[in-house]
Amino acid sequence: PKAAFRVGDAKAFDYEISFDAVVCTLDSINHMTNKHDLEAVFKNMIKVLKPGGILYFDIRNEDGYKHLFDNHCLSIIEKELVFTYQSFYHTNDRIGLMKGAFFEYRDIWERFDFCIIQR
Repeated sequence: PKAAFRVGDAKAFDYEISFDAVVCTLDSINHMTNKHDLEAVFKNMIKVLKPGGILYFDIRNEDGYKHLFDNHCLSIIEKELVFTYQSFYHTNDRIGLMKGAFFEYRDIWERFDFCIIQR
């Protein structure tokens, strides 16, 4: 079967066509950390779904956060790239937090920091 893939902000996309399936993977929904954003995502996905279409999504549950985010660290060192992060799960707030940096060599070493918050 043929497939058309579209990439966009799930909170704000607006397509004039509808789809047989809407796929939202890699725990993307967990990045919606408040009720308003979560509602917007589901409304948008349903709005572009054809009648009888399939909505596929995955989420990380609390056990997953406790297992994968509880003070987990990873570093990768290659010739022209270094990547490191540490993740935490805050049980009281039910927030997964990943902080890290990667360094890429392009005539000089450049640093890029990131912070990912999930609920």
